Amino acid sequence: MLDPDTAPLLELDRELTRLQRRFRVASHEVSELGVRPEGIDDDTLAWWIGAHRAKWLRRFERSETIGITDPVEQVELRKNRLRRPPR
Repeated sequence: MLDPDTAPLLELDRELTRLQRRFRVASHEVSELGVRPEGIDDDTLAWWIGAHRAKWLRRFERSETIGITDPVEQVELRKNRLRRPPR
């Protein structure tokens, strides 16, 4: 299996999607709610939890580095811009 800490995010997403389809359980249910899919072995379950957490941790770190939370310029908001012009 892929190493959750070093594998590309795209590959982690693909593998997690494959597991979700196979066991018909969402990743967040397995990782955050402790749901154990029927018929899964311990190693796969441990990888699934680690991969889900690593994926979100890396996405959060990436969002900080690309400046998603940087302030934006002041934008003038007016109700008139959303309405149709009078006839």
